[in-house]
Amino acid sequence: MASFPCSRWSVLRLLLPGLLGVLLSAPVRGDPPLALGGLSVEKRAEILKRLIRVGPGGSDRTTRVEQVLKALRDQDEEQAVAILDQLEADAAQAARERESDTFRFLLSNLTTAQAERLHQEFHYQSAAILYRQSLEMTPDWAVRERIHLLTELGSSLRQGGKPAEAEAPLRQALALSATLTPPDPLVAASPLQALAVLLRQQGRIAEGAPFMERALTLRRESLGDRHPLTAEALHKLALIRDAEGRFQEAEDLFHQALELRQVLFGVQHPETAQSLDNLGAFLRERERLEEAEPLLLQALRTRMAVLGAGHLETAATLNNLGLLHQAQGHLDQAETRFRTALAVWTARLNPGHPNRLATLNNLALLKQQMREFDQAAVLLRQGFGLAIEGLGRDHPRSRELFDTLRGLLARTGRCGELTALLQEDWTATHRQPDAREELPLADCHMGQARALREAKRLEEAEGEFQKALAIMQRLQPGSPLARQWLGELAGLLRDMHQTESAAMLEQLVNAMEKGRPLPAPAGR
Repeated sequence: MASFPCSRWSVLRLLLPGLLGVLLSAPVRGDPPLALGGLSVEKRAEILKRLIRVGPGGSDRTTRVEQVLKALRDQDEEQAVAILDQLEADAAQAARERESDTFRFLLSNLTTAQAERLHQEFHYQSAAILYRQSLEMTPDWAVRERIHLLTELGSSLRQGGKPAEAEAPLRQALALSATLTPPDPLVAASPLQALAVLLRQQGRIAEGAPFMERALTLRRESLGDRHPLTAEALHKLALIRDAEGRFQEAEDLFHQALELRQVLFGVQHPETAQSLDNLGAFLRERERLEEAEPLLLQALRTRMAVLGAGHLETAATLNNLGLLHQAQGHLDQAETRFRTALAVWTARLNPGHPNRLATLNNLALLKQQMREFDQAAVLLRQGFGLAIEGLGRDHPRSRELFDTLRGLLARTGRCGELTALLQEDWTATHRQPDAREELPLADCHMGQARALREAKRLEEAEGEFQKALAIMQRLQPGSPLARQWLGELAGLLRDMHQTESAAMLEQLVNAMEKGRPLPAPAGR
């Protein structure tokens, strides 16, 4: 049990009643030294000195001090010494524990400082390891420090591409902040905001919005409307309103955050650049390209000047400018921006980081727009492989790359590669095929069939028609699209001078239009 340092006088005051009782029962000067049962004044004095050195403590220690004094009054030296030995051992152990706690807490602070440096340098996974170590060394009574460490651990895990692992420490930090007495609004606001950001990233917008609203309220009440942390909360709430589709509210909040940061920090500051970048990206998504461009260019100039070309925040602006140039139709400029951003992501982030994968996906989509399909496929396969390795197949970024690759293979008639991709994914995820994934495969075969028919490769075209119709018969039998495709096959058979088979198919199409189901596709 922990004790606290006190003066010699306070120790004597604590022990005074018992000491008086013991001394009054002592023999007067001149009596034989072994009087009163053999317990001499010298022996009593030695025990009392040891007792004073033990010092005060909790209720358990006070009780045992009283037991020592009673044993002295009863002339029971053996009992007094035994209790005193245990008291001294307990006091020594408490002192060692206090010393150990102090050392561990100091070591925790040093480890935390190193973790924060790594986090600022975007080495998020290494920072998370050190934050965990700091938590292990931080005593339970240091509640505010533990809240800070849990919040930073959650943020490092989220930014390091491990959002699934980030939620538990953030919720633990939030629960701890509720135990503070008296309540501390500023301490509580940090895990609230971090949890809101995580939930937005996971697509759990409705769940995260109340946390961010509460964080902004706490900061406004504690710090006022003109504080950097209030500006940060305004900015984060704007991102959530954007994700909710409440675009006018989002735009108003973005502007409030930008204006406040310009007042607090000036134009040439990373915080101001962040607001410029996000407002520019927001306007670009609303197709307000002329308004977005000067904001993004100013954000890039600031980040280049203040942070440098190789900084991750600079890469984020480059990516957003790439999207803007693509929307403007300036495809070569867009490619330059994407490739420059990708070089920074590759140098500074782990291979499967969501930011790197997002830019890979953007560049692949641009290559499709430029009709450079082979390069697009290479980029998408690379990105999907990195996503599987770093994030797993079910991560939203992984599925985004998978969907883009699937669409590319379907549109470019690479039906064999598409079939292999789908089969491999179904096997790896232990899922059954569904219509959303199989219909693009049917479209692929149909596109190939039309191209082959136009090229007069009629027998090959018929095979592709059959594959497309086999999928359509399983997924959407009797649908207007199925009837259309069946009619196209009938036309192909007429081109091949198979008039009897063509006529039979045409009769079937007529029957289907009257509500009869689609039979098996006709064959040669």
